[in-house]
Amino acid sequence: MPRLSPVTTILLRECTGTGLAVAAFAYSGWITVVLNLSLISTITHPDEPNIELHTLFGTLACLLWWTGVGGLRLAGWRPNWPTRIGLLLTGIHTIELTVAAVVHYT
Repeated sequence: MPRLSPVTTILLRECTGTGLAVAAFAYSGWITVVLNLSLISTITHPDEPNIELHTLFGTLACLLWWTGVGGLRLAGWRPNWPTRIGLLLTGIHTIELTVAAVVHYT
């Protein structure tokens, strides 16, 4: 079996990392928007909090974001600002879950 040239290996790694990052960031952003809209309905209708769904999708959004950061690292880029946004995203979803729990249990 012939060996891949270093140029081919680098291109495959960069294309894979970039594709992974784009897909993960897109899905994470979409889930975050849907969760924020759902949080508004949770605050206005506290009878149906769906805290479990908020937890699941908030965790999924954060994991997808960190997958995107991993894709950027795989592609050889420095993910400085995506790392900061990922930490912010984790904090936002934690605050959302806290608000939903307070609304539900008070």
